[in-house]
Amino acid sequence: MTDKIKLANYTAKFPFILFYQGDFKESPTLNIINIVEKHFEPLIKKTNLKTLIYLLVEALQNIERYSAHIASSDDFSFVYSDENFFYIITQNMIHNEKIEELTGRLNAITIKNKSELDDSYKEILSSETRTEKGGGLGLIDIARKCGNNLFYSFDKKSEAYSTYILGFSVPIDKNDISNVPNITETETILTLLKQVFNGNKSTLFYTGDFSNGFITALIDLLKTTRINEKNNINKKTQYLLIKLIQNAKRNSFGKNNNSALQLTLEWLEDGLEISTYSCLREEDAEKVCSEIERLNGSIDQETNQINNQEENRTQANELNLAEISRLIFPEKIRHQLLKKNPIFAEIILAIRIKYRS
Repeated sequence: MTDKIKLANYTAKFPFILFYQGDFKESPTLNIINIVEKHFEPLIKKTNLKTLIYLLVEALQNIERYSAHIASSDDFSFVYSDENFFYIITQNMIHNEKIEELTGRLNAITIKNKSELDDSYKEILSSETRTEKGGGLGLIDIARKCGNNLFYSFDKKSEAYSTYILGFSVPIDKNDISNVPNITETETILTLLKQVFNGNKSTLFYTGDFSNGFITALIDLLKTTRINEKNNINKKTQYLLIKLIQNAKRNSFGKNNNSALQLTLEWLEDGLEISTYSCLREEDAEKVCSEIERLNGSIDQETNQINNQEENRTQANELNLAEISRLIFPEKIRHQLLKKNPIFAEIILAIRIKYRS
């Protein structure tokens, strides 16, 4: 959990992050788009949102066009924003034999100005013979709409396969020409994400708006993830996810009650792990930890019921924790508390839901 706190400390300054790593062959593309749309709908102009969603769709389709569909944990989509830019980065496994042609296509795109890109787009669009899977139209159109802020790389993994990263940024304010995208920071976040979640079958990491619209989109994404589908469509799993989010939201404090709250779903070898990170007032964090320790030791082994030794435990967060503890039995609620100063503390809560056979 220490690595997750390190990641949270670095990423808490960003108003929005969505990282999904897994198999995009039967991808939750629409659900990823839904989550992004739900977050930014009330925050940015419709025209800007339309451009962002279009570019995200093209980037996610780019994974499908080029992915070798092996070692699914190497494929990911990563969307985040800072104060000035939206960033979209994708990675997928690619056959090494395709790299030379793709590199040539990307090099040809990145050296062109807007007028030249427009001409290339029109030329391919009107051509009767197009190259494989879209004739590069998607890549050219991404370059046109993001001001040719493309960056890409290939990392050889074996004699047969490499990873292919494609990234770009779009200014939040189209008229802002004074700021430049911070690609170094992008690389730092990606490095941290890979360090923390390396080895997972699939991962979702999120910080942003935790509205009811987001929760609905999240449940929809959960249902489309193919790793142990029985778990993901199980009402109990969905209920536990909602309860853990509600518990974290209730005590968390920060800008709009969101910047100090993060959610992670990790599909592991033996089950689904759900964890939340939040910043709490120190006294509240200590109460939560005390309640968890009490609950972890108070499950009746025979009846699977909470032994309430204290009466009138009516606070909503305590009721949520008690229900979570009962439903994951014999698993325990895990937690880690880190005191930052006399005012607030950071806390991670995690539960493991064993896969259903």
